[in-house]
Amino acid sequence: MFVSIVVPCYATSIEQVLQFERLLDSIQSQTYREVEVVLVDHSPSELVQVAKSNRSLNITYIRNSKQRGNSSANMNFGMKLANGDLIQVLHMDDFFSRPDAIELMVTTLRSSRTAMWGVLGFDHLRANENRTFNPTMPSLWKTLGCPSATFFRKDVLRTTEFDESLIYINDHDFHQQLILQYGDPVVIPEICVTIQISELQVTRSIGRQRALIEYRFFLDKMRLWQQNYSREVVANKSAQNCERLVIESRNMSQTQSDGKRKLIRRLVAYLRREIHLELEYVRVIPPLEQESMSIIDDDLSRIANQTGTDKGTRIEQTESKQGPRLFFTPIYDFFFTDLRTRQLKILEIGIGSGASIPMWLSYFAEARLYAIDNMRYSLQSNPRLRIDQLDQTDRGQLEEYLREHGPFDVVIDDGGHMMEQQQVSLGVIFPHIRPGGLYFIEDLHTSYWPLGEYRDLYGTQLDVLPDRSNSTVSFLHNFIRTGVSNSPYLSVTENHNLTSLTHKCFVFDLPSTEYGPNHLAVLLRK
Repeated sequence: MFVSIVVPCYATSIEQVLQFERLLDSIQSQTYREVEVVLVDHSPSELVQVAKSNRSLNITYIRNSKQRGNSSANMNFGMKLANGDLIQVLHMDDFFSRPDAIELMVTTLRSSRTAMWGVLGFDHLRANENRTFNPTMPSLWKTLGCPSATFFRKDVLRTTEFDESLIYINDHDFHQQLILQYGDPVVIPEICVTIQISELQVTRSIGRQRALIEYRFFLDKMRLWQQNYSREVVANKSAQNCERLVIESRNMSQTQSDGKRKLIRRLVAYLRREIHLELEYVRVIPPLEQESMSIIDDDLSRIANQTGTDKGTRIEQTESKQGPRLFFTPIYDFFFTDLRTRQLKILEIGIGSGASIPMWLSYFAEARLYAIDNMRYSLQSNPRLRIDQLDQTDRGQLEEYLREHGPFDVVIDDGGHMMEQQQVSLGVIFPHIRPGGLYFIEDLHTSYWPLGEYRDLYGTQLDVLPDRSNSTVSFLHNFIRTGVSNSPYLSVTENHNLTSLTHKCFVFDLPSTEYGPNHLAVLLRK
């Protein structure tokens, strides 16, 4: 097994050169000899190049001034150039603390053919001191250490790299990628590496604000990965467009309210980016907190809160009884924000109090709005509004209506909320959406009923089976998992059409309300 030791080098002082030479000494003293050293030098001086020149080690030296100051970029660069079957990244101020460290790594991976990566025991050394401290056996419950304590097979580089947007916690992020894709590491408990602690470390120069931004970014990304993606999707997606978000986050206001608004905007930005990745199916968007959702100030939420629709984020009208807010509008806003000036045809199923109709007409300046309900409504006339009485489960009525008024760009199901109603409407209407169009299903909390006091809705008998196998949420999750529509309420042809015409499917997990778990589903038409 050939081994590559990758060293990102940055030296501006003789002290740093001495640390680098100590590292080279520790490699040269290793009992295992099938080793190459890949030096990626992003120093502003020639100190590293001079220091390595009198070594008998198998050294590949790369001068990489372009990525100066970005240790993640330089580690990635070195790993791509490495020829070893086993790769370890060692920072230049760290070093091997026992001569058989590489031999232990090789033996461990040879004896565990399924293991893709591992971690080494390590201790610490303060600069200018001779005594080590805090010996640590790596653990998932405590710490896996910095990159210098990690080794892995070269095969993992097909899907894993250091996130070049991160400085402070790039090691945590790298370890999480490995865990998600390859499982837990093998652990070598012997102290094999010494980690130096000094004021020259990059992490010591990171301010609290930058560290907080990186932690938030890291946690957001981990939630997306854990809940949304298979191993293939995780591959090489981590760094896309993230530097822009980190720079944007540096300007986060110090006030609590503005800070929360900024965090929400970042979360929405992540969701917007992930939705447009080339994925066929995405599982569940991670939940957003109700406290944060209630202060979202996107255009659609502001209009919704003024009109009093429960699709909004907070209650601004107090003169009458108000139900809970369902936080749909922030999701709608980032789907619709680029479509607002287009001459869309929008169909909303279900009118209820009618509060959403002025919201849509105000938000979409050029759209024509169609609304259907099983009750008769006479709302204020508007040349861009048409209202019809229609049963959303009556296939004959729906087909006749769609032939006359379709196809539609956007369909929003805010109708009866029963399983048959939601799934039949989807199966019948979806083929009548224009390519690239959107179909939303609201009020999926009924998939979890009976729940507490909620056993019926508007006097309608619940049609959820005791095992919930017919629930719309179960149907959507199975559709996302398998890519095949198998609704018990749809015909073979309707299920086939839904399967073949759906490009992507999402279920947004929103803050729970008194109704129970709260979701919003969207299907994108091919």
